[in-house]
Amino acid sequence: ASIAPPAALPASQKGLKAAKDKAPASTPLDEARPLNGSTAPRRLLRHVSQLAVRGLDLRAGYFLEVAMQGTEEPLERSDIFRTANPTWVPPCGFSGCRQHVFEVRAVDARSQKTLWSQALDLSQVQPFCEDLETHGHSPPLAVPLVQLSKQWFTLPVWLEKNGSPPIS
Repeated sequence: ASIAPPAALPASQKGLKAAKDKAPASTPLDEARPLNGSTAPRRLLRHVSQLAVRGLDLRAGYFLEVAMQGTEEPLERSDIFRTANPTWVPPCGFSGCRQHVFEVRAVDARSQKTLWSQALDLSQVQPFCEDLETHGHSPPLAVPLVQLSKQWFTLPVWLEKNGSPPIS
C-alpha cells in the first residue's frame, strides 16, 4: 500500500495562519471584557495611569497612598503634596497591581495618621471626562478620580447625585 503525500496548500496560505487563528486586534480598555463572561469591563489598578482628588481640605503636607482595603501597608505612596487638588502620576505606574478594589488615602507626612480615605471599586466607576482642566462640570470634591487610558472615571453615586450624567 502506498501512502499518499499530504495535500498541498494553496500558495496564498503557505506560511500564513488561517484568519480564525489570528489574535484579534486589541480592544480599548473600556471595551475589554473579562473571561468569566461578565459584561462589566475588566479594569485593574495596574490600568490606572493617574489618580486625582479635588477639594481636599488639608493644610499640612500629606502623601497619597493606595492600599488594599483593611491593610496598613500601602501598595504605592506619592511624594508630599501641599495642595487641595492633588494629581498623582506614579513614575512606574501601579504595575503588577491586579486588584480592582482598593483604598485611596491621604496620610499626614509628620504624624503618619490617615487624614482622609475612600474605597474605590474600578468595576463600578463611570466615565467623567477626558480632561479635568477643561471639563465643563466641577469634579467631585474629596472623591477619587482615576484615569484609565485617556478617560477620567469617578464613582457613579457622585455622578447621579450631582446631575452630571456619565459620558458615553
